[in-house]
Amino acid sequence: MNPFRSIWLSVLAIALLSSCSRNLITRENYNQVKTGMSAKQVETFLGAPTTSESTTVPLLNIEGTRYEYRLNKTRIQLSFVNDKLVVKEASFE
Repeated sequence: MNPFRSIWLSVLAIALLSSCSRNLITRENYNQVKTGMSAKQVETFLGAPTTSESTTVPLLNIEGTRYEYRLNKTRIQLSFVNDKLVVKEASFE
């Protein structure tokens, strides 16, 4: 194998592994999250939620989603209506 290619693959693997292990569930990132943001915008700060559940009320054309993030004793709960953040709660320990 080409030595340059080996180095490139090693650097790429390290970068991918370090980005996966980065903790996004912090008070600082939580404070960046503002009501009115879309779920995708929130995920740029906090990453994918630990759990999520969605409900729909077809007659009223309302879609609700609840995100929950957990890491050790930190817990963040976010509620979206029609893909806009309306409620955010957190406990950090």
